[in-house]
Amino acid sequence: MGLTVPIVLVIGLITSKTVVMGLTPADTVLSLMTIGLTALTFMNQRASALHGTLHLTLFAVFAVLLFEH
Repeated sequence: MGLTVPIVLVIGLITSKTVVMGLTPADTVLSLMTIGLTALTFMNQRASALHGTLHLTLFAVFAVLLFEH
């Protein structure tokens, strides 16, 4: 995502416009889970095999949802 989303949100606040992200509820949950898992991974000094497995599982869920629509 980089800084694109925060900048768009700030511009929306400055111009008093509503920003619609265009995410489905499933995409929102998946994004929040990815952010949470990434934060947990980086909080530890080392990434474990469990972290890697969970990241790959989230990616697999993303791929399934991508082709489901």
